[in-house]
Amino acid sequence: MIPSRPQPIRTTQAVDRLPDFPFDYGAYLAREPSGQRKFIGTLPSAAEGREVAVIGAGASGLIAAYELMRMGLRPVVFEAEIDAAGRPRIGGRMFTRSLDPADPAKAEMGCMRFPTSASLQRQYVEEFGLTYELFPDPFVTKAVGLTTVDIDGRQYSASDITEFYARYPQFAEIGRAWNQALELVDFSALVKAIESGDTDDVKRLWNPLVQRYNTISFYEFLVQSGAMTAEQIRVFGLVGFGTGGWDSFYDISWLEMLRLLVTGMDTDQMLLVEGASAFAEGFWKHAPDDVRHWPRGTSLASLHDGGTPRGRVVAMEGNRARTGWIDITVEDGRTETYQAVLLTPQLHAVETQIALPRNFPPDSGQLPLFGDKLWNSIHKTSYWQSAKTFSMMPAPFWTDGSGTYRMGVTLSDSLPRATYVFDYGRYSRVPGGNRASIALSYTWAEDAMKVSASTPAERVRLFGRELARVHPELSHDIQANCRPDNSVTISWENEPNFRGLCKFNRPGQYELQWNLFSHFMKNQVDGEPANNLFLAGDDISWSAGWVNHALQSGLNAAWGIARLAFGADTSVNPGPGDMWEQFAPIHPTELRSRDDNTTRS
Repeated sequence: MIPSRPQPIRTTQAVDRLPDFPFDYGAYLAREPSGQRKFIGTLPSAAEGREVAVIGAGASGLIAAYELMRMGLRPVVFEAEIDAAGRPRIGGRMFTRSLDPADPAKAEMGCMRFPTSASLQRQYVEEFGLTYELFPDPFVTKAVGLTTVDIDGRQYSASDITEFYARYPQFAEIGRAWNQALELVDFSALVKAIESGDTDDVKRLWNPLVQRYNTISFYEFLVQSGAMTAEQIRVFGLVGFGTGGWDSFYDISWLEMLRLLVTGMDTDQMLLVEGASAFAEGFWKHAPDDVRHWPRGTSLASLHDGGTPRGRVVAMEGNRARTGWIDITVEDGRTETYQAVLLTPQLHAVETQIALPRNFPPDSGQLPLFGDKLWNSIHKTSYWQSAKTFSMMPAPFWTDGSGTYRMGVTLSDSLPRATYVFDYGRYSRVPGGNRASIALSYTWAEDAMKVSASTPAERVRLFGRELARVHPELSHDIQANCRPDNSVTISWENEPNFRGLCKFNRPGQYELQWNLFSHFMKNQVDGEPANNLFLAGDDISWSAGWVNHALQSGLNAAWGIARLAFGADTSVNPGPGDMWEQFAPIHPTELRSRDDNTTRS
């Protein structure tokens, strides 16, 4: 609700260049002016067709497998998640559900918003022939005609932010105070430096912020900035800019939030009409026309028996005969050996779902895959709860016959926190079926925990009750259209293969993130075994919870596999590892102690 940045500051491609490591992933594999796409590298002829194991069919695993296939390797993808038919499910947290496969209406149980500034992701969306439309975020009038803020039992409604601020000046004051706080960290200058691609300027501005704010939470920053009163911080936290309100994230590191803001992940967001799962399926089924080594028409699906990934991996360790190679054990008991392995499951699932040897006696002969620093980083990563509940129906009950909105986005300090409405019928030429959906609730952290033990029917009843309180004139329509029989729900912390939706670092966890991110270089983290195991996933990235950054981490690992494990020549198109010295994130040894941290007044 409160815009996340001054209105004149809009990003174009900043999300592809995170300030910690401002490598331009959007340009890395983009098409040349001739129309030809770039490759990660060129394999030695002896390496063509060799197998590489990819564990996890989410965004990072899929992009790595797709690009490694394009250059001539044979990815073997393993996936623990299964669909309703008992087959491995593609997509991870790109998880779209419908009541019927033919229905236009979608329920995005995980990823659902995609920043326009994510040019890396957009390239693949276009390659796969998918469709972007504006996401119905608060006050995005071209996508949703009404936004209601419900706070302290009172409702404040308007169609756009200008009208909202004019009607309710107390919120305009909070918006101005927020922009004032942002400029205490040279926000506008940092955004412009990231967008321009001036790496030296980005580092000049960003590295001192890392030193200053490593141990500071989002909430502490707001208090220490002096820009807001205590009451303004309370209201700001209750309604925020959208999902779940800002206060769901007050405990996280201010650096985590600042990365989101300066890269424009929070603005001008898009909806994938075909669904997030369709994006995942694109990587799996698309046959690139420029694939090397493999015959034309080869796809990841065609390289796998039955067109589906292999099953769950239950154990891993270093191979005792071939240095750097990895033994993996599959759920059917077979052990297979691979020259390189990409490991992408969420780190809490890695710790609990896969047997990984550690701290063996010297004479055991077993080879651990991570050193103590990586194990500590894996163990201490902070995952956050998140829950969603959707109802799907033939038509949107929240508009009248002329298309005027009677209800739109609803941001509340009560149980649902954030409610979104979707009219998929406007994008579909297919008649009939369920054409509208409503996210009754999208919550994080403690708000998600409140309903973690509730049944789907209880959730629908609770959220419907609160929504009817906020919009009493639509009480009957809400009850009639939002029922357990047309609803789906999820609590990601209860999902065995996820244990939470994503990580958000807490104050003081910069070094843990540095260890995870730098692991793909294989020579940066002290004490790590010399092997060909690589990590990827949005939790390995500097900014979690976004598909684009999961894709980036997959490209980091794909570069490492190609260059370090298989000896690919990457000189024609230098990748993230080739550019490490120029873009490397500030080393943890350069951080100041808590006693030295100061904030500007």
